[in-house]
Amino acid sequence: MDGLTVLRVAVTVVFALNGLMLAVILIVKPLHRARDDRHRRRRSTYIALLSRHLASNSGKVEMGKKVADDQAFLDALIDLRSVIGGEEAEMLGDLVDRFDIARKQSVNLRRRIRTDRRLRAAVALAELADESAAPTLMAHLADNEQEVRVQCARGLGRMRWRPAIAAILDRFEVETPWVRSRFADSLVDYGTEATWPLISYIRVHHRLAAPGVPSAVRTLGAIGDSEAVPALLEVLDDSTDAEIQIAVVETLGRIGGPMAFDPVEKAARSEDWRLRAKAATALATLGDVSVIPTLALGLEDENWWVRRNSASSLSHLPTGIDVLYAALLSQDRFARDAASEALAEAGEVLAARARIESGRGEPRDIHLVDHVDKKLALL
Repeated sequence: MDGLTVLRVAVTVVFALNGLMLAVILIVKPLHRARDDRHRRRRSTYIALLSRHLASNSGKVEMGKKVADDQAFLDALIDLRSVIGGEEAEMLGDLVDRFDIARKQSVNLRRRIRTDRRLRAAVALAELADESAAPTLMAHLADNEQEVRVQCARGLGRMRWRPAIAAILDRFEVETPWVRSRFADSLVDYGTEATWPLISYIRVHHRLAAPGVPSAVRTLGAIGDSEAVPALLEVLDDSTDAEIQIAVVETLGRIGGPMAFDPVEKAARSEDWRLRAKAATALATLGDVSVIPTLALGLEDENWWVRRNSASSLSHLPTGIDVLYAALLSQDRFARDAASEALAEAGEVLAARARIESGRGEPRDIHLVDHVDKKLALL
């Protein structure tokens, strides 16, 4: 067989394979669409039946237990569970028990079946199960599929099953940043019950600059427990890792309180621009007007992020707007730019134009509009 014949055969095979793939797509895509449509219709039907059940308070649902094997039914339960509470939520819980959903989905999660079915089982347990499913969820915190791990952590957080806190924290050092952040979200659901386990984890790991420490610190900020502030101050003094220091400053800004003020303001004068930038944002959340001189100084910082964050923080503090207007007359052109951008984001440019057009414009309005118009002309 000569080269030309081989080439012809190869081209024919390629065209045949492309045709076959196109045919498969044209057949499979409508089948998937039809299947999805049937799923949506069944889910809508189940939602209607369950809604009537909740409204009648009859304690009975006119459907067999086999519906618990239908993913559309589980989706309907999850949809309703997310929007109701009180007695109605308890009635749905009774249905979950009556149809033995937690046990069936626990079996599905443990089985070596298709990943998508195992994931659906993990989601169902996370949304619907009670503490009886906690051991199963705990056993799959180290599952090979990361989304299964995430759903298990989320379910344990929803149950607020305390033995899981330490197990979730143990995963912080081995998970990817995305999964770690989702695990951290699950700890927020525990509220203050997670405060001291998080503090213990941070104290043990921060000297090693462990990758999970910043996430643990920010989780304390999301919980907002002021009991964590003394421990965070210790970490800020002791740690030399910039990522941990940044996370602590951010968290102190979120939690607030008188003990947080001085350390955050000190961070605003750090040699590390990243820490100065984060502190500039945190100072605004502390809400004390005494930080205005520090933020005004930040407008002339050598780093763009520090200038930007300082200007943004000033726009959210009483009299901070006046400082930004005054900065329009600064000899530092970067300070002028940072101030004008923050004023524009605060709606001051439109307000200044309106005042000028109505004849009520002040000199600072003219300075602002003139500065913005000159910048636009350079673009």
